[in-house]
Amino acid sequence: MYLACSKSNPMKTRSILAVFSLFLFGAGTATAQVFTPYFENAAALALGGALVAAPNADHGVYNSALPAQDQTLSFLAGAVLPYGISGWQSYQIQAWAPAGPLGGLLFDAQQNGTESYTEQRFSGGYSRKLSDRFMLGADVHFLRLSQQEYGSANGVSAGISVLSNPVPTLWLGASVAHPFGLELAGNRLPARLRIGAAWAYGSNMLLLAEVDKDLDRRAQVKAGLEYAPVTPVRIRIGMRSEPARPSFGLGFQLKNGIHLDAGADWHSTLGVTSGLTLSWRKPSGD
Repeated sequence: MYLACSKSNPMKTRSILAVFSLFLFGAGTATAQVFTPYFENAAALALGGALVAAPNADHGVYNSALPAQDQTLSFLAGAVLPYGISGWQSYQIQAWAPAGPLGGLLFDAQQNGTESYTEQRFSGGYSRKLSDRFMLGADVHFLRLSQQEYGSANGVSAGISVLSNPVPTLWLGASVAHPFGLELAGNRLPARLRIGAAWAYGSNMLLLAEVDKDLDRRAQVKAGLEYAPVTPVRIRIGMRSEPARPSFGLGFQLKNGIHLDAGADWHSTLGVTSGLTLSWRKPSGD
């Protein structure tokens, strides 16, 4: 992995790249990885990122099979400030829509990085409901790395996801990304497996749990709880391991299908990551 310091502010850039290095190399890992860990939007961040089995897309789409289940035309835009470092930003735009009575389409665009080093992902997906209780999805990713003075590198990968509802209140989900790995800029992007469950208690409480593992890192356990004391407000808390990172946030349902979400998590070494997300979901009956 090549990373350069900005001439205009070398001290600030070195601190940013030191944070990148914690992720790119990891404790006890000999091989560098391209693409730092994914920064979720504010709603998902508050729930510890445990969204692979979420039964609806109120928090964005983190399972490509979900649009076939939640067939609501929606748009989402969010920004995250990793660890309070002003020179490092992460942005995301998502859109999903029905594709016939049984299908769904997904578009996702992300950018993560600094002025000197940027990672971009552009993804498109299709999902289909195979039965009332089982959905299957697949997505394709175009990945791009760029760095000032050193040029850019591109790659293409894919993934597959499943979502099931074996009993009315329980959802199970799984996804595999980069199943054969990917070589990019002389570094390897490993296969990644996520398996999780979600339990809905009525319409105002949701419990989420997930295990996230790639071939080069220890398994990360994630969990989240969402509670709606009143219809327009959602309170969210979460936790993830490796290392332990507690999270929290609030969601507000505004008028005309507009939602505003805020979330943050805390890393004991690197500090607080915070985010805001604005989304629109087509109101029922429109």
